[in-house]
Parts: sequence; structure tokens; C-alpha cells
Amino acid sequence: MEATVSINWKWDQEFFHFIGNIFKGIFHQLILILSLWYKRHFIKFGDLPLFRFLALGITLDMVKEPQLYLHMVVGANFNSVQASYNKHVNFYNDAG
Repeated sequence: MEATVSINWKWDQEFFHFIGNIFKGIFHQLILILSLWYKRHFIKFGDLPLFRFLALGITLDMVKEPQLYLHMVVGANFNSVQASYNKHVNFYNDAG
């Protein structure tokens, strides 16, 4: 004798869809409430941290020492000392 078990799958599907719809409704309402609350308090949570980090960055940039150093050596080769000298003197005269 074989034992057969019949399961009503349609009832199970409807039951779990019902439970799922309850959770979807709860989370939908929760997100709706949080979004309305966030819209009212946007300045506290949106704009102020942005300005705080901007002010912090500017302050740190002003206080911190520069990290880029430039050292330039101008050397003459092939007896072009006079040409190099005249070129740089003329450049600085024009700039000033």
C-alpha cells in the first residue's frame, strides 16, 4: 500500500502572497514616513554636513604646509652661456 499526500499548493501560494503583501505594505509605509521626515529635516542632514566638510577642507588646506617643492637648475652647454643669460634676463625684464 502506498501512501499519497496531496498538498493544496494554491492555498500555500495565496497564504504566502498574503504574508508578503503585509510586509510590502509595512515597508512601503515606513519608507514613505522616513522620506517625509527627511524632507523636513533636509537642512540638518543634507546641507550642514556638506558645509562642515567644506569648511574643514578649506581650513586644513590653509594650515597645512605646501608639499610641492620646485628646484630648477639652469645650466649652459656648448658655450651658450651668453645666449641663455640674455634669454632669461629678457624674459624677466618683460615680465616685470
